[in-house]
Amino acid sequence: MISAGQASAWPKFAHILGHDEWIDMPEFQRVEDRVKNRVLLDPMIAEETSKFEKNVLLERLAEAKIAAAPVMTVADVANDPHFRDERSMYTEVTHPQLGPVRITNQAVKMSETNPYVRGCAPLLGEHNDEVYQSLGFTPEEISAWREKGVI
Repeated sequence: MISAGQASAWPKFAHILGHDEWIDMPEFQRVEDRVKNRVLLDPMIAEETSKFEKNVLLERLAEAKIAAAPVMTVADVANDPHFRDERSMYTEVTHPQLGPVRITNQAVKMSETNPYVRGCAPLLGEHNDEVYQSLGFTPEEISAWREKGVI
C-alpha cells in the first residue's frame, strides 16, 4: 500500500519510479486528475513498482517520507517477528480432535486488563445439553430427543 496521491508526495513518487515525466502530464498533475485517470495510472504504477524488490522500494519510499506498507500474506504475518513475538499475536491451545493448534491470540493489548484465549472454539453441538438444560429441559427429555433422532 502506497499513499502518494498528495501534491507533495506525487513528484517524489514519480521520481522514485523513474518517471519524472508523469509529474507534468496533464492527466496526473492534480490529485483530482490522478483519481479521474486512475484506470490509466494504476497499471502504470503496478508495472513500475513490480520492478523493485519489495524492501528496496519500501526503503526508498520511507526515505522520501511517503507512507507505505507491504501487503502481507497470511504466512508473512504469521512469521513476522513483530506480530509473532513482540505482539504475541498467536497462542497454542489443545483441540479435542487435533491436539495442539496454534491460533490467533487477542489482538487488543491493555496495560491493566489483558484479555486472553481460554481455549478452542467448541465443537458442533458440544454444549447442547447445557443449553437445553438452561432452557429448562431435563436430562431425560434431552435423552429422549436424542433417541428419537430429534437432536
